[in-house]
Amino acid sequence: MMMTTTLMIMVMLIGTLMMVMMMMMMMMMMTTLLLMVSILVVVVVVMVAVVIDVVVVVVVVVAVAIMMTLTMIMSIMMMMRMSMMTMINILMTIMMVTITTMIMVMIELILKLKTIVQRIYQSYQI
Repeated sequence: MMMTTTLMIMVMLIGTLMMVMMMMMMMMMMTTLLLMVSILVVVVVVMVAVVIDVVVVVVVVVAVAIMMTLTMIMSIMMMMRMSMMTMINILMTIMMVTITTMIMVMIELILKLKTIVQRIYQSYQI
């Protein structure tokens, strides 16, 4: 239990750091766009997870697939006309996507645990 909390705090810190760095490198519009898209995906997924509890795992897999596809497309697009700076940006985007996915998975695990606990509690009440 302690391990997951420490991991989560670390992920959050790294995520915040990456965000700050992304803002500093605002010159790349495309990376910001991808970041926004991935955040949107996360929000949608979490909302779906709240509504439908059973398909959480499937949703996570789908979301990860979407994010990875986006990152791949971005990388291919950027590699067509690229310098060292943009390669760093691509790496950062990939890291951001991975971190967002990890946070999303953690949120969904917490949500799942919450619903399970609630169900057990309700069954005891009856």
